Amino acid sequence: MRSMKRLLIFTTITLIALSSIAQEKTVPPSPVGNWTVDAPYAPEGFQKSKLTIKKTEEKYSVEMNFEEIGYVMVGERVSFIDGVFKFGFYVEGEDVTISLKFDGADKLVGAALTTGGEIPLTALRIKPKLN
Repeated sequence: MRSMKRLLIFTTITLIALSSIAQEKTVPPSPVGNWTVDAPYAPEGFQKSKLTIKKTEEKYSVEMNFEEIGYVMVGERVSFIDGVFKFGFYVEGEDVTISLKFDGADKLVGAALTTGGEIPLTALRIKPKLN
């Protein structure tokens, strides 16, 4: 009888522990860092870029460098909510909004929304070189 009570108590505690672990919300990786961005369907000169994401205090900042054409864009309306990283900028009279989500810790996928439609994007994290 005593071992039955122990088994019941052990089972109850284990189920409670597993339930609380399952309910924990998973936190997406941080978008902070340097990224290479590939947008094969974007207009010429905008297909490849470098994306730099920084965070100071609780505010994110973004810069996109289109080296091929010599443009550096500073992101506006930057947010990272529920795993979705968004920002916008004006380029050549066009308001562009970019939305990205994690696909693993070192890959972001999403699209640039323009008046011409959505342009798919993929960003890969540039890992620092160890000396």
